[in-house]
Parts: sequence; C-alpha cells; structure tokens
Amino acid sequence: MNAIEIIAIILMVEWAIIHVAAFVGIGIPAWSDDMSSTGVYFAADLLMTDLEYKKEYDNAVHPRMSGKILWQHGYNLGWVGLWSGIAVPVCIAYQNRMAWVMTLVPFLADVGYFVAFDLFQHGGRVAQAQTYIISVGSILTAISVSQHHDDVSDTEFYVSIIVPSCLIFAGILEKLGVMEKLLICCGAKTRAQYDAMGPRSAGTATTSTELPEVLKGAV
Repeated sequence: MNAIEIIAIILMVEWAIIHVAAFVGIGIPAWSDDMSSTGVYFAADLLMTDLEYKKEYDNAVHPRMSGKILWQHGYNLGWVGLWSGIAVPVCIAYQNRMAWVMTLVPFLADVGYFVAFDLFQHGGRVAQAQTYIISVGSILTAISVSQHHDDVSDTEFYVSIIVPSCLIFAGILEKLGVMEKLLICCGAKTRAQYDAMGPRSAGTATTSTELPEVLKGAV
C-alpha cells in the first residue's frame, strides 16, 4: 500500500469508530424510550447547549415506543460504520476496482447528517469534522483506484473526485452562511427561524413557511 491508501484507510476507520459509537450512544437510550437531551438527543450536542431547546426536549412527552424509530436510525449508523471500518479498508488494501463505489455508502450517510444537522448547527466540532473526513477518504480512494486500474476513464475519475468534493464545498458554504440563504430561497426554515418560533406546544402549527418579521428584510 502507498501513503494515499494508508491515509484513506485511517480516515475510513476513524469515521467508522465515531458512527459505531453513535449507534451505542443512540441505540441504548432509544431502545428504552429515553428521548431526553442526555438520552437519544445527546447527539445534537451543540443544540442541547441552548437551554431553551434542552428544556423543551426534556419536557416533551413522547408516545410509547417512539424510540424504536430512532433505534433503527442508530442501527443504520452502526452497520454503515462497520462497512466503513471493515469493508472499505479491505477493498482499498487489496486495490479492488470497486473500492470507491464502496465509499459511497458512508459518504451518502454523511450527506444525510450534513442536511439534518450541519445546516442547523446541531452537532459539535467532532461530528462536523466527519463531513470532511469521509469526503477526503473517498477522494483518496478514487485516486488509488485510478492508479491501479487502467480501465478508469477520465470521466469516471473526475466524477469520483467531484462527488465527494461537493460535500466539502457545501460545508464551506455553510460556514460562510450561504447555505442558510439557499434554504430561505427554497422555502425551507432556517435555524434562525426555528429559534424565532420559540418552544413548541400541543397544537402549534408547523407547516407555515412565512418568514418571521425580523428576517423578511434579509431576503
């Protein structure tokens, strides 16, 4: 193995450890319907530092067995973590032709995290870093595949580099505040709009896409 492949494997394994740990951290409380800020929703660690959100989550009354849906989510994090930590490194180490395709499994899982968490500033720095870790790991794997297989066309190589690079680019745009403006343009609520709504209560309408007065001038 060369340096590129070793680094790619290290990145994949690191991503795997974080997500297997997430399965344990989410799965155990979810199985017991512990839907508190220190239970299932501990994963939204940055969000839970906001005392208003923390209180709202801790005071919420969830239906019985509602944790089972989140247990399924935790389970999916677990197996995709094992995939990233075992299947992908094996393919990279043995210079398998499909190694980059194998990285798409954890990569696409992280796209979901980015959309649900990073766009709304839910997760801390370690969680946010996984976006860049899995993307760079995928890019390095693409380079490895192209080095060992002559049948990789220029188009395939460029696609395998551009796809994970898009997530890195999206992460940078999010840090610059551009993604928030895109959410507004698409009619989706932003973190600022959720903050302005205040704590939810029974019967609170959640379908309106009208902007709060404080934000109307920013569009």
